[in-house]
Amino acid sequence: MTQRISSELEVVWEAPPAQSGPSAYDEVLARVKRSPGRWARIRLIPLDGPPSAHYNEASRLRRRYKDTPEWEFRAAQTEEGKGVFARYRTAEQMKAVK
Repeated sequence: MTQRISSELEVVWEAPPAQSGPSAYDEVLARVKRSPGRWARIRLIPLDGPPSAHYNEASRLRRRYKDTPEWEFRAAQTEEGKGVFARYRTAEQMKAVK
Protein backbone atom coordinates (compact mmCIF):
# COMPACT_ATOMS: atom_id res chain seq x y z
CA MET A 1 0.00 0.00 0.00
CA THR A 2 1.23 3.51 -0.74
CA GLN A 3 1.96 5.67 2.27
CA ARG A 4 0.41 9.14 2.07
CA ILE A 5 2.73 11.81 3.47
CA SER A 6 1.39 15.04 1.99
CA SER A 7 -1.91 16.35 0.72
CA GLU A 8 -0.49 17.32 -2.68
CA LEU A 9 -2.17 15.97 -5.80
CA GLU A 10 -0.39 13.03 -7.34
CA VAL A 11 -0.94 10.07 -9.64
CA VAL A 12 -0.20 6.67 -8.15
CA TRP A 13 -0.88 3.69 -10.39
CA GLU A 14 -2.45 1.12 -8.08
CA ALA A 15 -5.62 -0.91 -8.02
CA PRO A 16 -8.27 0.02 -5.46
CA PRO A 17 -8.52 -2.25 -2.43
CA ALA A 18 -10.78 -5.27 -2.81
CA GLN A 19 -14.26 -4.90 -1.46
CA SER A 20 -14.31 -6.52 1.90
CA GLY A 21 -17.12 -8.55 3.31
CA PRO A 22 -20.40 -9.73 1.84
CA SER A 23 -23.05 -7.54 0.29
CA ALA A 24 -25.86 -6.33 2.50
CA TYR A 25 -28.23 -8.32 0.26
CA ASP A 26 -26.43 -11.68 0.44
CA GLU A 27 -28.42 -13.05 3.40
CA VAL A 28 -31.76 -11.82 2.05
CA LEU A 29 -31.11 -13.19 -1.44
CA ALA A 30 -30.12 -16.55 0.03
CA ARG A 31 -33.58 -16.69 1.63
CA VAL A 32 -35.25 -15.77 -1.67
CA LYS A 33 -33.26 -18.49 -3.46
CA ARG A 34 -34.72 -21.13 -1.10
CA SER A 35 -38.19 -20.40 -2.54
CA PRO A 36 -37.61 -20.40 -6.30
CA GLY A 37 -40.25 -18.86 -8.52
CA ARG A 38 -41.73 -16.59 -5.83
CA TRP A 39 -41.39 -12.83 -5.78
CA ALA A 40 -40.23 -11.25 -2.53
CA ARG A 41 -39.91 -7.66 -1.49
CA ILE A 42 -36.35 -7.33 -0.22
CA ARG A 43 -36.29 -3.64 0.57
CA LEU A 44 -38.86 -0.97 1.38
CA ILE A 45 -37.99 2.70 1.03
CA PRO A 46 -40.40 5.26 2.56
CA LEU A 47 -42.64 7.11 0.13
CA ASP A 48 -40.98 10.38 1.12
CA GLY A 49 -37.52 8.89 0.52
CA PRO A 50 -35.29 9.72 -2.44
CA PRO A 51 -37.35 9.75 -5.66
CA SER A 52 -35.56 6.98 -7.55
CA ALA A 53 -33.85 5.09 -4.74
CA HIS A 54 -35.81 1.88 -5.41
CA TYR A 55 -35.05 1.99 -9.15
CA ASN A 56 -31.37 2.62 -8.43
CA GLU A 57 -31.20 -0.35 -6.03
CA ALA A 58 -32.93 -2.68 -8.49
CA SER A 59 -30.58 -1.51 -11.28
CA ARG A 60 -27.55 -2.05 -9.09
CA LEU A 61 -28.67 -5.61 -8.31
CA ARG A 62 -29.36 -6.31 -12.01
CA ARG A 63 -25.82 -5.21 -12.87
CA ARG A 64 -24.34 -7.30 -10.08
CA TYR A 65 -26.21 -10.45 -11.21
CA LYS A 66 -26.16 -9.77 -14.97
CA ASP A 67 -24.33 -13.07 -15.61
CA THR A 68 -26.91 -15.03 -13.60
CA PRO A 69 -30.16 -15.04 -15.62
CA GLU A 70 -31.98 -16.96 -12.86
CA TRP A 71 -32.24 -13.72 -10.87
CA GLU A 72 -34.83 -11.06 -11.68
CA PHE A 73 -35.13 -7.69 -9.93
CA ARG A 74 -37.86 -5.06 -10.16
CA ALA A 75 -38.75 -1.77 -8.54
CA ALA A 76 -42.33 -0.74 -7.84
CA GLN A 77 -44.24 1.62 -5.62
CA THR A 78 -46.68 0.03 -3.18
CA GLU A 79 -49.08 1.52 -0.63
CA GLU A 80 -46.42 1.08 2.07
CA GLY A 81 -43.53 2.62 0.14
CA LYS A 82 -41.16 2.10 -2.76
CA GLY A 83 -40.11 -1.52 -2.99
CA VAL A 84 -37.27 -3.52 -4.46
CA PHE A 85 -38.41 -7.02 -5.44
CA ALA A 86 -36.42 -10.13 -6.28
CA ARG A 87 -37.18 -13.55 -7.73
CA TYR A 88 -34.94 -16.56 -8.30
CA ARG A 89 -35.96 -19.15 -10.88
CA THR A 90 -34.55 -22.62 -11.39
CA ALA A 91 -33.46 -23.83 -14.84
CA GLU A 92 -36.71 -25.85 -15.12
CA GLN A 93 -38.81 -22.78 -14.30
CA MET A 94 -36.94 -20.73 -16.87
CA LYS A 95 -37.50 -23.39 -19.57
CA ALA A 96 -41.23 -23.41 -18.81
CA VAL A 97 -41.44 -19.68 -19.59
CA LYS A 98 -39.89 -20.03 -23.07
